[in-house]
Amino acid sequence: MNKSISAVFCILLFLGLAGIGNNSDAQSKSAPAGSVAVKAAPATVVTQNDLARAIEGYIQRDSELKGGSFLLIDPKTRKPLQLKLDHVHTERLSVVSDNLYFACVDFKTAAGSTYDVDFFLKGTKGADLAVTEIMVHKENGKERYTWMQDENGFWKKAAKSGS
Repeated sequence: MNKSISAVFCILLFLGLAGIGNNSDAQSKSAPAGSVAVKAAPATVVTQNDLARAIEGYIQRDSELKGGSFLLIDPKTRKPLQLKLDHVHTERLSVVSDNLYFACVDFKTAAGSTYDVDFFLKGTKGADLAVTEIMVHKENGKERYTWMQDENGFWKKAAKSGS
């Protein structure tokens, strides 16, 4: 049952982040801190392949610099995670707003734990994409937070009930 709810949420999140709903530029510029405005896809030269390559390249460069693992400090435990890329969810690469993109990325640890990590990137073309934020979304399938859309069409990170 929990996996079904997570699957439905991921589909809804993907649809929302993919540009369903259209906010004005004024709304995008006045978005509250901690929120993401969802807009119709802008005319851009950034493709889903560009996003996937940018994320994979970022992870590869970081891993090479840090002994072969992608290192991330777990904000919940405050301990370093040594992660290996499992895959970039190409079906969840989304335009969030002008020049801001979102992607879900799965990692595994040597001990077999799985982490779903949210990546945000900014840029105007494939070669210029830069990772701007990385957040641990799920650990072993358990969400640490969810995304909620407010009445103005902005997506906000929200604590899970009971968290």
